[in-house]
Amino acid sequence: MKEMLKVTKIPNLMLEEANGDRFPFSRIFKFQNFLGTGSFGFVVSAIEKATGEVLALKIVDATQQNPMHSLQKEADILQSLLAHDNVIEYKFLKEYTNYVIMGLEYATGGTLLNLQRGYAHNRKHIKDEDCSKIIKGILLGLKHLHRHDVVHRDLKPSNVVLADADKLEKVKLVDFGLAVKY
Repeated sequence: MKEMLKVTKIPNLMLEEANGDRFPFSRIFKFQNFLGTGSFGFVVSAIEKATGEVLALKIVDATQQNPMHSLQKEADILQSLLAHDNVIEYKFLKEYTNYVIMGLEYATGGTLLNLQRGYAHNRKHIKDEDCSKIIKGILLGLKHLHRHDVVHRDLKPSNVVLADADKLEKVKLVDFGLAVKY
């Protein structure tokens, strides 16, 4: 899996169907950017060739039991939620014998962590009005989760994304791998 994390190899990542057929990632997706890694896999942005839609794709090794279970649980939780402006939209879960790919809405503004780092790098502070917009969006997302009996359990700046970098109130909660339904 670690070898596959090289950006240049992602378009040629070989996916294997249950019947043994193998084909490259690039047959169904056009790779755009490497977005990050997690403990179980990696996240990229790509265009789904069948629809033309830009997506965030979580890719995990299907041979590892815990990551596979975690991704399935995350998909189940996201599917159970009704659409909400402050929660990332689930698209699909595609299972191959060697990898599992979860398709999610792509948020173009990056993470809240990246926003914080950008301000810190420029020795600036986020304005109070902008902070209140971000916090309001996070709280509205949490309220939606709690109304549907879901607890996120991993809320941090890297798990909050901006749908649009120019609209700070359009934050979305992501990464429901540790979330639970109670």
